[in-house]
Amino acid sequence: HTRGTAFHARLPGVAVRFIPAHAGNRCWPARPPGQTTVHPRTRGEQGVERIEVRDDLWWYAGRASQPAEDFSWEQSVYHELGHSRAFIHRTNPGSVYLVGEGLRQNAERIKQQYRGIDRLICCPIYRDRRHRARIDRRTTLRKGAPWLPG
Repeated sequence: HTRGTAFHARLPGVAVRFIPAHAGNRCWPARPPGQTTVHPRTRGEQGVERIEVRDDLWWYAGRASQPAEDFSWEQSVYHELGHSRAFIHRTNPGSVYLVGEGLRQNAERIKQQYRGIDRLICCPIYRDRRHRARIDRRTTLRKGAPWLPG
């Protein structure tokens, strides 16, 4: 086994895989040809997060790839809906869509309160298979609104 990526048996018949944080992060010595990194952080699976500090407290403020305005709108919409099964989607021509579940019964109130949102798209929200708390935006759009441009 190399760099802690082997399976280790702790109990008879139960295998536990341990991947240390430094696995794949070292640039010296160079990796042998064909060897890839195994830790999610080195494979780019964890994006850059935006953090705000207020009154000596840290507040999550969305992904760096998401406009701060969209994150703020989403948080406000979650409060209005009473759930987080929705998200903002911007298209290349500049249209802003609110995609999610339970939008029909709140449509008029949402349209009045969030005038910058061009259209509501009611469809099921799909979650990331590995991180159930995260919305899989790509799959949700592909299955719920395949006609919607990028």
